[in-house]
Amino acid sequence: EETGYAAAGRSEPPADAESGVKSDTPFSLLLVTSDDVLWIEVLEDQLLRQEQLHLIAAMARAIRGASVRCAHQQFDWPPPQGSHIKAAGGLEDMLSGFLQRLIGDHATRHIVRLGDCELLPASDLSIHQIPSSLDMLRDGSRKQDAWSILKPLRAGD
Repeated sequence: EETGYAAAGRSEPPADAESGVKSDTPFSLLLVTSDDVLWIEVLEDQLLRQEQLHLIAAMARAIRGASVRCAHQQFDWPPPQGSHIKAAGGLEDMLSGFLQRLIGDHATRHIVRLGDCELLPASDLSIHQIPSSLDMLRDGSRKQDAWSILKPLRAGD
């Protein structure tokens, strides 16, 4: 079974943390787990909108069934001032460790990247790129683009 970027039908490796995102640039990642799928999106303006969660949950139900449970977390960089979290290892180490723990805790087999997520570390998992949730909410026709990529992930197929 193919894994990684080859399984995602891409000819180049996934972008990694060396992609030009500087460790002092603030950003927020939305991470949603649903069974063995991890959904990752950089939050525009670092703001999470309820509509984004509803859309991702609907896509998760479409590929993993109506009973799938979704949980979300937000990864903010840099850590808040006064936080007990130290950024001693830098962005790459902290993000990589956070993702590895999340992937291990949820037995993740697939990563769905919504929109541009160049700052993600390389992974051996299948990575599927779809439009950002905000793009799909702004332009409903983008949902068809996403479905063409997500459809093969349907449980039981």
